[in-house]
Amino acid sequence: MLFLFHWFLAEDDCGPPLRRESEQPMEELNEDTYVHGRIISYKCRPGYVKAWPIKLQCNDGVWRQLQPTKNCTGVSCGHPGDSDYASFELTHGKDFTFGARVTYTCNEGYKMLSQYKHRDCRANGWTNEVPHCEKITCQADYIENGNLLSQKFIYKEGERVRFSCNEGYTDVNGPDALCTENGWSTKLQCKEIQCFPPEVRNGQFRPRRDQYTYNDVIHTTCNEGFVLERPGKVSKCTKNGWDPHPAWRTTIDFRIENGIMAERYEWYKPFPLREGQTIDFRCEHGFLPANQQTWQRATCINSRYEPELKYIAKYKQNKGNNMLFVCDMGYSPANQQSTVTCTKNGWFPTPRCILPGKL
Repeated sequence: MLFLFHWFLAEDDCGPPLRRESEQPMEELNEDTYVHGRIISYKCRPGYVKAWPIKLQCNDGVWRQLQPTKNCTGVSCGHPGDSDYASFELTHGKDFTFGARVTYTCNEGYKMLSQYKHRDCRANGWTNEVPHCEKITCQADYIENGNLLSQKFIYKEGERVRFSCNEGYTDVNGPDALCTENGWSTKLQCKEIQCFPPEVRNGQFRPRRDQYTYNDVIHTTCNEGFVLERPGKVSKCTKNGWDPHPAWRTTIDFRIENGIMAERYEWYKPFPLREGQTIDFRCEHGFLPANQQTWQRATCINSRYEPELKYIAKYKQNKGNNMLFVCDMGYSPANQQSTVTCTKNGWFPTPRCILPGKL
């Protein structure tokens, strides 16, 4: 009977009460169970207030709040304060009470000067100062080794300034800049024009330095078998680099119209040819080189072939020339066409004389 009595009492006990967000017990709760009828009083946590007592009672194994069943409410911080050239919104909480946060946003054309752009409602009121915004401006009054192209010194957000650099200097990030919330979008700066030693393969240049400045010149010479890609051996340091750039090249590929190369060149194709190299070729049927020889040798000199690759036809007339022919008495030109043209395939159309009424 004694065992059953103790078991019945345990059925009515309560475990430790759950943690409440805005209230805390007024006594230490170190027990694992609390007997039926036990009452625990609560006080408000920091930042909360109450106008009535808050008590919980263990009732048949369940904690129940005694009347009135109201909780502590957050301390009101009042209005957070307006800021010139800015607006705010409640970003946490439902009103200006403990735990709330308001965030300020600057008006268009203004930027935030304060370290913090928000205020939090705490037990002792709002944190931080009311944020301050100021008009976005950018200043441009002097550019070393350059000149402003406008008489303005103060610019608003979205406005652009243009400038030029003195001779021998160039802009760092472009000749203009945009005023933004964070200042000028690019540096208003002019730097000295510099050129670095070019890479000249298959050649040399003088004088040799670690770097060159505006209008400095170099003289380039090519190794045997190579020529400069552009005419002139002198290059000048400009804002765009070396002009002209000392680039080298060999001669152009070998092409023969109405002709073929000697068989040995067809096999290993040594193109492009270098300066001073030669190649042998012959013309196709119906054509001859300018020197009237069967075979011709051309030499690569300064990016061209000498002698120049010109061809003449074996006929008395040159390619492209016209000839007028006259038929014997009693005959007339076919198709009434007495003019023919010299082409690489011979006369066109073929000169023909026919009897009247014959095709």
